[in-house]
Amino acid sequence: MRNLYLLFACFVLGSSFSCEPEIESNSRGQAKGRLVDQNAIGVAGILVRAETPYTRLGFQNTDAEGNFEFTYLIPGWEIPEVQLNPRDENPDYNSSFASISYVDNSSMFTTTNSDYGDVMLPELATFELTLKANANTQDTLNFRVTYADRFCERYRFPPEDDVEIEELCFVDTEFFGQHLPDDLNKTFDFATIQGRPVYIDFRINSGAEQNLVLNLNNSILSYEIAH
Repeated sequence: MRNLYLLFACFVLGSSFSCEPEIESNSRGQAKGRLVDQNAIGVAGILVRAETPYTRLGFQNTDAEGNFEFTYLIPGWEIPEVQLNPRDENPDYNSSFASISYVDNSSMFTTTNSDYGDVMLPELATFELTLKANANTQDTLNFRVTYADRFCERYRFPPEDDVEIEELCFVDTEFFGQHLPDDLNKTFDFATIQGRPVYIDFRINSGAEQNLVLNLNNSILSYEIAH
């Protein structure tokens, strides 16, 4: 909707209003690298794009070997992100892999060349949790599922700092829920990182909390809790 309003403003105001991104000194950025899977094999056909919240700056799909290399304009007022396999509004999103976004603070107002080298895109797994109430039960089940988010955001700083922060990379997220005695069977699906554990903590009525750790070594893992 925001983009629709912006296009309408461009149409109405015409030449008196510029909808093009302001470019400082005609600055350019270059992004290149190679996307690989967990076996270090190049992943073809993955969208890589540079953008700000308001402007698409450049993009390319990886070639047969997983390589990408493209140049993009740098707006003067925002720091671009280079997104690997982005989910939002992306018909080419590959749901078998996670998403990674690089925010490069060194690119604001300047020309920058970012060689990301080999970037491993983790494969995704689906965790299915089914909750089932036994016949004539009066038990209430409260639960929490903790799992790795499928999105990673990395912040890159100027080369002299040689620092990369990954605190926001595939961090754990939590889902809370409750299953009442008269509820129908419910199944919850969670997209997470293959090879990372899923933690389930649950309590029946006011009983002791029970804790489970499940390893997602396959693309799909199902688990059932009955009460």
